[in-house]
Amino acid sequence: MIRPEPNGFKISPTEFEIVFNFDNILNQWSNLKVFHYGSYETYFSPRATAINYAEGIIEGIKACLDNKEKNAVVLHLDGNAERFAHSAIGMYMPPFPEEKFMTAVKKLIHLNSQCIPAYKKGSLYIRPIEGGEDNLGVKGIPNEYKYPYKTVFWCSPVGIYAGKPPICYVTYKVRATRGGTGFYKASCNYVAAKLALRKAVTQGCDEVIFIEIDQITGNDKIQEFSVMNAFMVKNGVLCTPSLGNETILPGLTREMIIRIATAINIPFNIGEVKLEDFIDADEVFGTGTAASVTPIVGFIIDRISHIFPVNEKSVGPITQKLSRIIEHLQVNELPEEYKNNKDLIKLQKEITTIIPL
Repeated sequence: MIRPEPNGFKISPTEFEIVFNFDNILNQWSNLKVFHYGSYETYFSPRATAINYAEGIIEGIKACLDNKEKNAVVLHLDGNAERFAHSAIGMYMPPFPEEKFMTAVKKLIHLNSQCIPAYKKGSLYIRPIEGGEDNLGVKGIPNEYKYPYKTVFWCSPVGIYAGKPPICYVTYKVRATRGGTGFYKASCNYVAAKLALRKAVTQGCDEVIFIEIDQITGNDKIQEFSVMNAFMVKNGVLCTPSLGNETILPGLTREMIIRIATAINIPFNIGEVKLEDFIDADEVFGTGTAASVTPIVGFIIDRISHIFPVNEKSVGPITQKLSRIIEHLQVNELPEEYKNNKDLIKLQKEITTIIPL
């Protein structure tokens, strides 16, 4: 079998997609339906609230081949299913059943198994999306769904997300506020990221970090990157912002990194991360399903028409160590030096779904 060799993170259409429809009269989701790529049934209409009012949520899942290329490996699939339902509830949309979610992902992988890149050559990226269907007007009616919804599962073979380690632009544009949608994987959150990235590119940067100004202390605090949770290392201690304000997405790779750090005895701290500490850290990286572990090699700060370049940072040893473990877990392996680590073995068993092909 000739497998795809994706160059970067972009769409390469696959043959099959999966659709579920929510009946607001019966208050239930339909059974799984399979359609070919490009079928009318997989599209949202121009009258859909998903398009008109950004009433949509998404997920991101990777399927990689193991070393024998007989199985697909998916990490934290149950976590994706749970977060998808959580995002729907947070956006006042009908939650998608977690069992249906996991069944759909496995089915989609089977249907498009020939599109999974070879062992360690990329992954099949699966994108579930739920959105409101046809309706006009924005109205809040508690505990009622007044129009239909649709959930579509589509996928594409992809390569590396970031390419070379990016230089990061520090932005004071607002991605999420307390009481807003930042805690959910909502489609609307990524508009702010795109706007900030357009500015970043003009400053010679490939990534942005969002800042939240603490209303009590006035400190500039780190939120997250455009599509990644933020980590830093200072004096051997791993640090990441807490989720307490509900302005940051509860990343599944973020959770893995914290558990890996515990397993291999890297001290870590979850709490407020000040901007001044972040840009003065020994190592900085972002995490996400698509991005895995992406090191940040420098910062540019633009404030009141001034640009302050910050010394470039090399990819540090802790970033490399964590990245290597994640890369092995994605293909259901552990690095040689950790094959007897009981905590990592336990983590691997808990988060790994094996799908025979």
